[in-house]
Amino acid sequence: MEMKMDQDFSTINKLPDEILLMIFDNISGHLLNISVSKVCRRWKHLISHLVLHLMDPGDEVKIKPSLRALLVTSFIPTWPDPLALISQIAATIPNLRELTISAHYVLGKTELKIVETMHNLRHLDIVTENNRLDGNTPIPCNITSLVVNDNMVPGFLRKMKTQKVIKAFHMYGRSLHYASNEMDRFLKHHSIYLTELTLRCSELEDRRYETISQCKRLTSLQLYSCVQLTFKGASHLTTLTELRRLHITGMRMVRVDSLLDFIQNLPCHIVELNLSYSWFEDKHCSALADRLPYLRYLELWRSRVSSNGLAQLIKLLTSLEDIDTDVIFNDRHIKSFIGHQSLQNIRCRWIRIDRIHTPLYIKSAPFYIKSAVEKVPAQYLRVDEEGPRAGHFYYWLQDFSIRTPPNLPLVPVGQGLFRHRIIRV
Repeated sequence: MEMKMDQDFSTINKLPDEILLMIFDNISGHLLNISVSKVCRRWKHLISHLVLHLMDPGDEVKIKPSLRALLVTSFIPTWPDPLALISQIAATIPNLRELTISAHYVLGKTELKIVETMHNLRHLDIVTENNRLDGNTPIPCNITSLVVNDNMVPGFLRKMKTQKVIKAFHMYGRSLHYASNEMDRFLKHHSIYLTELTLRCSELEDRRYETISQCKRLTSLQLYSCVQLTFKGASHLTTLTELRRLHITGMRMVRVDSLLDFIQNLPCHIVELNLSYSWFEDKHCSALADRLPYLRYLELWRSRVSSNGLAQLIKLLTSLEDIDTDVIFNDRHIKSFIGHQSLQNIRCRWIRIDRIHTPLYIKSAPFYIKSAVEKVPAQYLRVDEEGPRAGHFYYWLQDFSIRTPPNLPLVPVGQGLFRHRIIRV
């Protein structure tokens, strides 16, 4: 068929549904659900055939064969028990590729055996009945992305070496302990495939970080509770040139001058950085702005940076969209952010001069302000003092950034909520 010359194909919405669905097929169900589906009604309608997020009574009737991803993140008493729910999923959605089930629906041996038969699964995020993973825990053979929500006893990581390809491995939920030597061998075995890695590192020594640095294809690296990490171990991580997301919390053994050297050698294309519970201070700000000009998200909790130093850093990072910190800003600082070309979200401690009326400049500000003392319900948090990201209980919470996740109303601390999107501290 001859194409009309005056047809306009300048926007993506000119593409037919079939092409859009092919594009969506390369995006995770989680991101399709929280981001892509918000673009327009057409995209939301298309994605509704691919992704289902069960959150409300009666949602289970929406389970259909065309689904590619299923997320169960709420507890509804009228829903089926775990066995009935898993059986329905396995029988109804033969080509399901991503399955996420929260801790409200704990899976026992029978349910896990059913999950093991779902050979098209690629991403698995579930919680087990015995709160541990061992060499006998059933895992579908074609899984490429695994979220571990339970402690790993010796034998589990040895079993994971038998998986053909692991591209993403994340520790969330109750997971904390594992055999370091088994983790070493697991990472070496899958080093040529891994692109995303999240670990709890309280027991890891420097030589283990050298093993992590062998995973050269990593684009996302989230390491929490790095209490034994020194500059020697941290320097290995700067060789990961493909990194776009880097979280390292708790590295208190990397002191001020060493931290400066570390920052100056970071991969320059990082767009998301978390250095909470570190010796980060004012002298690091200019080095960070010079080294990471494309940074879009920054988390700094329990650091030594001053209000003025962080405010100056925010102005230097012209691409910064989200800042998450427990630093105290005043009205002068907040007002200075008004002209920032990219800033969208600020979570901080804020001392307001006028505690009765919302300042006029805030009403028209292009960004949201959220209080650093807000807390999500305890069921969504780990026992962790290293900042918000390190404290997330669920993997599916991470990409909500500093916004409130759906159906998880934040509990204000202090004098509560007031108008115009601002939360008083």
